[in-house]
Amino acid sequence: MRCSLAGSTLRTLAVALALCSISYGSARAEEADERGLTLSVHGGLGVPAHDGSPYGAGLGLAIALGYRMPGFSVEWRFLESYNLSLAEGEIESFVASGKLDLQSGNLRIPFSLGGRWFVEGIAGVVYAKMPVLVSGLGPSNSELGARDVAGVGANSGAALVYLAGNFLMSVEARAYAILWQDPGEPYATNVEVNNGMLTGDASVDGISALPITVSFGLTTLF
Repeated sequence: MRCSLAGSTLRTLAVALALCSISYGSARAEEADERGLTLSVHGGLGVPAHDGSPYGAGLGLAIALGYRMPGFSVEWRFLESYNLSLAEGEIESFVASGKLDLQSGNLRIPFSLGGRWFVEGIAGVVYAKMPVLVSGLGPSNSELGARDVAGVGANSGAALVYLAGNFLMSVEARAYAILWQDPGEPYATNVEVNNGMLTGDASVDGISALPITVSFGLTTLF
């Protein structure tokens, strides 16, 4: 009889604890979904999308701080950098690798898909840097080398988001429309290696690169 009572008591306690845990978790999730500070880490792919550039897509990370409120959130992605690859392996012996660096302030607006799933529209302003190849470098002032150019503009995108307790998991894509500075020298396009020499076309046109990023993110809600 005592064993039966003890077993019944333990089962009752277990059920009570489970219900309390579920209740607390739901309340915490609702609270986190309403407002609070956020910290995000994103990993993914950055594409400079610069016609004729020797630099291609690269992997990188982004870190963001934000604040979430009912109906929208704001974020500042202050550390975002992608290590760009060189389009042809042979070019690596002539040209240094480069990075696509971004800093952006964004507004995110959620649209519910039901349950814990939703999509977010993203829009904001961005400051960017990326490498181009220019001549006039080296002792003879005739060598090609990488020089960073900066730009400012706007970005927009969308994210598919899942809310799990006080965490948000997201997959998002963004496009950046940027007004780039003049590199100060003719820059090289369509660069390739011929007979052991680096060749390409010189351009003085305005840079028209429109970068794209795709990333997976994990956001902590405080």
